[in-house]
This record gives sequence, structure tokens and C-alpha cells, in this order.
Amino acid sequence: MRVVSLSSSLLALLIAVLVTMLVARLQRGFIELHDATEQYIVCVNTAREMQDGSNYLTEQARLFTLWGDIEYLDNYFTEENETRRVDLSAEKLQKCSGESDSFAYITTAFQLSRALTKVEYRAMRLMVEAMGVDPAEWPQELLDTVLSEEEAALSKSEKVEAAQHLLRSRTYQEKRDGIAASITAYRNTMAAVTRDRQTKAAGRLSASLWQLGVYSVLLVVSIFASWALVYLLIVKPIARGIGYVRRGELVPVRGAMEVRELASVYNEMFEENQEKQRIIRREAERDALTELLNRRCFERTLGAYKQAGEPFALVIVDIDTFKTINDTMGHSVGDAVIKRVASALGGAFRGGDHICRIGGDEFTVIVSDITKADADVICRKMAAINERLSVPEDGVPTVSLSSGVAFANNKKAAERIFENADEALYRVKKTGRNGCAVY
Repeated sequence: MRVVSLSSSLLALLIAVLVTMLVARLQRGFIELHDATEQYIVCVNTAREMQDGSNYLTEQARLFTLWGDIEYLDNYFTEENETRRVDLSAEKLQKCSGESDSFAYITTAFQLSRALTKVEYRAMRLMVEAMGVDPAEWPQELLDTVLSEEEAALSKSEKVEAAQHLLRSRTYQEKRDGIAASITAYRNTMAAVTRDRQTKAAGRLSASLWQLGVYSVLLVVSIFASWALVYLLIVKPIARGIGYVRRGELVPVRGAMEVRELASVYNEMFEENQEKQRIIRREAERDALTELLNRRCFERTLGAYKQAGEPFALVIVDIDTFKTINDTMGHSVGDAVIKRVASALGGAFRGGDHICRIGGDEFTVIVSDITKADADVICRKMAAINERLSVPEDGVPTVSLSSGVAFANNKKAAERIFENADEALYRVKKTGRNGCAVY
């Protein structure tokens, strides 16, 4: 009996050790899954930041050659020399890409971006010469850029045309497309690497669970009490936890210490992931300054209303003389004005209406379940908002709003509702602003 008891105890001890090792392996597997997902999110977001930086440089260079506004030139070199999203993103991606071959795509994208920069320097050099800007005010990069003899001999108007042509050329666009293609290839490669890591980790987790079942059966044969203890404290909580994991729910923290720790780690990972997803969704749908819905969300929502065929109204709102406020009082005051207008719109319309910021000083409101018979309701709301904004508040200057309203009660009428509301807005602006017109 003592031998049996000792054997059972030794077997129980051995199985307990093995079970503990398996639980630790499960924990490492979950952590590996978390690390793989976290690395993927960081890499993809950084790659997006790199592409955004390259697109921003192109946008500012094109705007400068199109309008000749020095502000775009300043924006370009602020991004190039201070913000440095392209350079910093490339450095970060080299670290987070690990041992995979995916970084070769980022290297290609970076080289293409540098090639674009040289073309943009030439275009902006042509432009500042055509504008007659004092060379003492040129950025050093433009001073270092040498034009060909043919380019230097061009007239002012020809230099402007040549600058614009450089940024519209097929070769230039092919490089831009190459950047986008390289970054897309990088994302796809990282997604494949991440899936492979997750698959391997899941396989190890599955094997560990199978072994745990085998050891549990052996424990029942050797000693029922030990088996019951392991079952109650380890097997059962893990089995239940898998169900919670599959359903995408938090796992109850119960069972043996290791299992509780595993559940806690999983719950922390789950909540962190949920929070990250919430932040990502919010950033994708919300305007950063006002917390209103952004243009992308507006277009998606308007499309849904058009397809539904239910009656609704669209209000397009512009802040009158907003550019003057920005130019004379500064962008910080302009931002404060925008936030105050957003707050006023939010306070005037219903919670079920969709208030969006779709441009610098342009807002829209999609008003559900309303017909043209109730047009005066919207006009009264806009009048009340204008009255509120006519009184300074917390250092924010007075402003007025111009708004155009259009209605739709079926799919056909909804097709041109944006154009109709914009036409009504144009009438208000043409007749003195600070008002509301219905199409």
C-alpha cells in the first residue's frame, strides 16, 4: 500500500510538474500571440505613417507649384527637415520588421521617396526663380539644387509650366505608385509572417492541451483525489476558458494559480486589444480637432441614407470669413472657433442626427426622419446657433454661419442632395452670408 501510495504520489508529483510546465507553455503561447499581433500593428501603422509623410510632401510641392504660396514651401521643408515622417518611419520599421525579408520593400519605398524629393526640389527651384523670390530666403536644399542649362534659360512662365509638368509627369507618378506598391507589399508580407507565427503558436497551444488531457487521464488512474484536484483547478477552468476565448469574451479568473495568471494575462491582452480596436475605429471615424464624424464617415453615412430611400435632410454649413480669422488671429484662435461651432451644432441637433466636419471650416448635418415641410425647424436651429455665436465666449471671437439645406424622400431625390444643399449654401453666401437657405 505504501509502495502504491508512494508510486501514486510520485506519479501525481510528476504529472503536477508536467501540468505546471504545460500551463507555463500555454502562457508563453498567449504572450507570443500578443507580441506577434502587437508587432504587426506597430509595423502597419508605421508603414502607413511613412506613406502619409511621402504623400504630404508631394501634396505641398504640387500646391506650391500650382498656387505659388510660400506657406506650402514652408510646410514642405518643415515636414522634410523637422517632422521627418518618412525617415523616422523607415528607421522604426527596420527595428520592428525583425528577421523577415519584408524590410526590403521599405528600403525600395524609401529610395523612391528620396528620388521624388530630388524631382520636387527641381520643381520648387524653378518656381522660386519664376516668382523672383530673394535667394537669401531660399531653403538650403533649393540653393544646392542645380538646374540644367535649358531649364535655367526658360522664361518665368515657362519655368512655372516646367515645374508643374515635373510633378505631373508619368515618371513622377510611377515613382509614387511604386512607393504605394512597396508599402502594400510590406504590409502583406508582415501579415503573412504574423499569421505564420500565430499558426505555430496555436499549434503548440493545441499540442499542450492534448498532453494535458493525457496527463489528466493518468492522474485519474493513479489517484482519484489528485486527479479530481487537477481537474477542478486546472483542466476545467482551462476548458471553460477556451470557450470564452472562442466567443471573444473575458475569461473568468478562477482555478489554480497558474490558470488564474493565464486568464489574467489573456484578459489584459483582450482588454488592451479591444481598447486599441476602439481607438483605431474612433480615429478612423472622428475628426481629431472636434471629435465630430469625419469626411470618410460622412460619405459612408450619406451613402447609406441614399440607399435606404427614407426621408432625410442634408445641411451644409460654412463658417463665414474663416480665412480672415486664421490670417489675422492665428490658427490657434481658428481652431477654437471651429471647436465652438462644433459644440454649437452638437447642442442644437438631435442625438440621432449625424454631425460631421468634412473640411477646414465646412460642416454637414444629416438629419434623419424629416421632410421639407419641417424646413423651418432646421432654419430656426441655424438661426439660434448664429445668435449664440454672435456673443464672444472665453476669448473666442464672434462668427456667423452660412448654411444650405436640401431634402430627399426617396432614392432618386437623394442622388443630388449634396449638390442641392451646396447650391442653397451658395445662394446664402451670394446674398450676404449669415443665413440659411432651403433648396
